[in-house]
Amino acid sequence: MLLVGKLASKKAIIALVIVIAIIAIAGLAYYFILAKPFSAVPAKLSLSQGNVQVLRNNSWQNAVEGMQLFEKDSVKTGSDSKASILLFEASIVRLNENTEIEISKLVDAGDLKNNSATLAQKAGRTWSKVLKISGVKEYAIESPTAIAAVRGTAFDFWIQAARVIVGIAEGRVLVKAGGIEELLEEGKQAVVENGAIRIEDFVEDSWVLENKQADEIFKQELKQKLKERFATLIGIAKAQYGLSDEQIDSYIEQAISQNLGIEDLEKAMSSQGASMP
Repeated sequence: MLLVGKLASKKAIIALVIVIAIIAIAGLAYYFILAKPFSAVPAKLSLSQGNVQVLRNNSWQNAVEGMQLFEKDSVKTGSDSKASILLFEASIVRLNENTEIEISKLVDAGDLKNNSATLAQKAGRTWSKVLKISGVKEYAIESPTAIAAVRGTAFDFWIQAARVIVGIAEGRVLVKAGGIEELLEEGKQAVVENGAIRIEDFVEDSWVLENKQADEIFKQELKQKLKERFATLIGIAKAQYGLSDEQIDSYIEQAISQNLGIEDLEKAMSSQGASMP
């Protein structure tokens, strides 16, 4: 097998990369990335509860569990209703009740590092969990008065009557409004009102706590999905590098929790004098 041959010739180099703290996942990610695991369906809908509709070709229709979504589609939740959009199989956007968003831009670059998505939020509240492993380089939520742009983070976007609140749970978010830009760190929120941005401490209510818990479940499900999808390649990696099941779990966990992507792997490989084949 050509791939195995190439990897075997670089065994010593990759073994060194594995012990680099920031890229502990490198040995396995090398297999995962070459197999391009997250490119089959750029956007897919998951129904949580209640009444959820999709606007396509100027016609609203009842949503169906697992239906593929496309650029220019809109999703709307009714009262006591919730839904989620899975982006590139490894990032997620959750819609609270009475929320409407349009997928204004959706680009599957096919290289696991240049995917992009922009959502136009018209009403309600969303929670975004964006992971590098999904290959998302650009992600943004826009409203008529504010824009939140990120890569690799978790944040809340809440449109209220006369203001927008953007709260950052992880990472950093660039908030734009009225010609002003503010880069917010974890634990802060931007209140956009009357064309101005006010920075406050992030207020964690029941919606935020619910989503932070859901994010942990999402990461565990993603880890299991990776293990199942690449069982054969994991077996090769275990035999070639002498890795245990516990190490495999640890490496995948670090890739997800430390938010590593293909660019991190390429940098680590380059630092050891190797390159992607």
